[in-house]
Amino acid sequence: MAAAVTEGVVSFGVQKLWELLSRESERLQGVDEQVAGLKRHTRTLQSLLNDAYAKKYESERVRNLLEDVKDIVDDAEDIIESFLLKEIKEKGIKKRVKRLSCFLVDRRRFATDIEGITERISEVIARMQNFGIIQKIDGGRSLSLQERQRVQREFRQTFPKSSEKGFLDSNTKLELGNLVNLETLWHFPTKQGNVTDLLGMTRLRTLSVFSDRNCTSETLQSSLRELRNLETFYLVDRNLATHGGAYQVDFVGDFIHLRDLTLFVHMPRFPDQSRFPPNLANISLSDCRIEEDPLPILEKLLHLKSAELSYHAFVGRRMVCSKGGFPQLCELILELDELEEWVVEEGSMPCLRTLTIDCCKKLKEVPDGLKYITSLKKLVITGMKGWKKKLVPGGESYYKVQHIPEVEFEYCDDDE
Repeated sequence: MAAAVTEGVVSFGVQKLWELLSRESERLQGVDEQVAGLKRHTRTLQSLLNDAYAKKYESERVRNLLEDVKDIVDDAEDIIESFLLKEIKEKGIKKRVKRLSCFLVDRRRFATDIEGITERISEVIARMQNFGIIQKIDGGRSLSLQERQRVQREFRQTFPKSSEKGFLDSNTKLELGNLVNLETLWHFPTKQGNVTDLLGMTRLRTLSVFSDRNCTSETLQSSLRELRNLETFYLVDRNLATHGGAYQVDFVGDFIHLRDLTLFVHMPRFPDQSRFPPNLANISLSDCRIEEDPLPILEKLLHLKSAELSYHAFVGRRMVCSKGGFPQLCELILELDELEEWVVEEGSMPCLRTLTIDCCKKLKEVPDGLKYITSLKKLVITGMKGWKKKLVPGGESYYKVQHIPEVEFEYCDDDE
């Protein structure tokens, strides 16, 4: 392994890669999805670096991770710059048929290369998270929901393969019962650990659990019943891909101080609002495959500030935000493959400031009720082909968003 890299070199490399992807987006048309995926991973990587630097002096494995980041970024830049340079040279070829054939082959090869780089970054992100490295932005404060929205993708894209590789042998057993003064525990694996060890950790404020088939909802509930001080809770089901069973998460209502909740579990039935902590401020749902519209429940959580529903969190076709619902919601992120219609009634989400609609491929249009949300300051629309034409000044739906100071479009041009 080479000598330890400096913080500046790694940060500069990651930032340079981000700027390269942003600057050359038009020249990278035709591989939009691959480039968008790489940008998302790069953004997540950037937010993890500050905490990684703080921990590199404590762990050789973290120092090695930073070396890996540098190597990956260098390879990514070489691939992108080589592709762009070759594209420039090929503009002089006169035989159009031959040029088109080469163009298509090169694009496919480039797309495959980008996917390979993305997978390598995804693996590094998963390894960082397993080492307890958390996402931070400048100044050391925690990321807002929108700034950390991509972390959920990193879990599902790398999981379960990367989560075990290189960390714990499948036969290793953890004994953590004596850690009664612990306040933070990341990525507790029920496969290698005894979930009943959590019973004595009554001081825990932050907990993330990676659950396997050996841990039922009932076992988990009984093992967490004494954790009255929890403020942040992540629950990730390692068997999401098989959807072998449904989780019951009603027990989260017992965490009366809980403010941040993230669920990556299969739960077709969404709990009633009475089963959620009274002061819950942030919720993120992914791959839950909820069958009935969860918004009528979520909108009754009076202190909810931010919500994210992504990647099959809800598998129905229609959602409704009712009048008077979400009285304090400031940030909402939707990335739902099956959503076709979203109704926003006048008087809903009166405090909403940031809305992100990300790759809701079947959603036909922006809700008409968006025009009533005068508090909205920023709208981000990603991967929605045909929407940009409708929502820019002069477009047929511009009246719905004309009051919003900042409207951003990413990969939405349907003429490309």
